[in-house]
Amino acid sequence: MKEEAMKYVAPAALGLILAAACGSDEAGDAGGSAPERASGASLAVVDTIGVGMGDSLYMFGTVDALAHGPDGEVLVLDGMRNSIGRYSPEGEFLNWIGREGEGPGELLHPSDMALVPERGLAVNDLAQSRITFFDQQGDVGEEIKGFTPFPPTRLCGSTIGLVGSRREFDRQGNRYGFAVGLWTGSPEMDRLYHSRMMEFNRDDIQRTVSATSITFAASQFDGRVYVAPLSTEEYSVLIYSPEGTLEAEISQSRPSVRRPEADIEREREDMNRQLREEGAPEDMLWEPREHRYQIAGLWVGPENRLWILDGTCEDPLFHVCSPQCEALFDCRVEGLSGSHWDFAIDAGGFMATQSDPLDFPRVYILSLQEE
Repeated sequence: MKEEAMKYVAPAALGLILAAACGSDEAGDAGGSAPERASGASLAVVDTIGVGMGDSLYMFGTVDALAHGPDGEVLVLDGMRNSIGRYSPEGEFLNWIGREGEGPGELLHPSDMALVPERGLAVNDLAQSRITFFDQQGDVGEEIKGFTPFPPTRLCGSTIGLVGSRREFDRQGNRYGFAVGLWTGSPEMDRLYHSRMMEFNRDDIQRTVSATSITFAASQFDGRVYVAPLSTEEYSVLIYSPEGTLEAEISQSRPSVRRPEADIEREREDMNRQLREEGAPEDMLWEPREHRYQIAGLWVGPENRLWILDGTCEDPLFHVCSPQCEALFDCRVEGLSGSHWDFAIDAGGFMATQSDPLDFPRVYILSLQEE
């Protein structure tokens, strides 16, 4: 799954964290070890969508989310425009989906989208506490309203509904965490797949966030849900059946890898500035984690393969597995260096965008090259 434009905590989520506040170097082995994988595959850039100047249909303010449509179209969620651009597989503009506003089919703060089989494109709106389903032409199919306080911030389409993740708060118990669940037709979660909760520590916000954060993916082929902790120590993937039963846990013991000092300092500056802007007291500080996440993201791609982004590498490296998490091969990305990339992998293929581009936002279309 993808991360917010602010790479550490989304602004809306940070506001809730503040509300809640006012109210070793070796990773441990958590279970069976993952087998070795064969190398020899790569993702290569075959096209891009986006320009810095020129046709406004191809100029993005931000690229907040990416997805493939049912016919292979490229869908680009532009958070500054509060709209989704729909492009042909060849990169030609087709139409806009949604627009800025408060009416039906209008958006104020979308953060993610997902294609749900037989229901259309689901787009969340954190400002209006709802999820809207659109067809390919941008017409509204249905809306789910009344989420409290927010709808899921991250979305995945499944064979049985919409799988999402969101922050959870237990103010009476002073507990904070993250949950992954299934939503079908109401703002109430129909099925809980996974939850990580801990006591909220006002004096160490980063530890509270890091100890509960997770990444997840859902399959549009068989409905399985995969969950992994965003942990500097645990390399672990939990596999849930569509009905919510834990089928297996795959884990691996690996050494921790320290983050570059420049990344640590940049996060410290960005997050403490954001805390002050949100009105946090001066003594509430963010101290970044020192090590990289073992797993940085999960996706289910073509042929129902699970793609695991290795968080310990400087350049993108994926571990590709079967639906049961059996190792298939490792896959690097040609031409995309560094770790500041957001990927979108689904049944329609592979895409990427740079988290903080030096020039202008664009979409990179990727193709799998297997030997």
